[in-house]
Amino acid sequence: MIAKLAMADGDFSEDERHVIENLMKEELHLGADDVEMAVSIFNNALLDTTPFDFYASTFYQDFQSEPQLLELMLEILLKVSYADGVLNKNEETMLLSATKIFKFSKEEYESIKSRYDTVTGTNNKYYAILGCSPDDPVEIIKKCYRNMIVEYHPDKISSKGLPEEFILFANEKFKEIQNAYEIIKKERNIR
Repeated sequence: MIAKLAMADGDFSEDERHVIENLMKEELHLGADDVEMAVSIFNNALLDTTPFDFYASTFYQDFQSEPQLLELMLEILLKVSYADGVLNKNEETMLLSATKIFKFSKEEYESIKSRYDTVTGTNNKYYAILGCSPDDPVEIIKKCYRNMIVEYHPDKISSKGLPEEFILFANEKFKEIQNAYEIIKKERNIR
């Protein structure tokens, strides 16, 4: 999926390459052998004519009972899409297709997307991480925070038997949620 998305604009840019390499090494904590294997799979997928939707459907079939993993994949796809600073029409079409295949609502997609869209503004990013908006009352923000913390709690994620790389990625997401809430708390003077 990632390779197909990276080629959506007809070019695999250095920015996209950097984001993908960083994802493999820093966020998924893949070892050298795993990175080499992932790069090989990625390079083969660049040349493969199988459509994006096939990969997205296969991923969904494998992980449909793991909504956090589906969301993490959508986040990865968005990171790659925004690597060059612009989300082009073909990338957005693929992302919307993945959103539909993964059974996310348009609102959920827009919320996740706003975390990576630099046009929406930095403060909105923190609200989007929690799945709420700056206009929401404090009670809603707290509820969204609690829901996200429960959903991405390391103990809950670890108990699902997911690969270690995804557990580490989910742990980073957990920290991101906590950080976003702390920033919003300061901004809104929430106790």
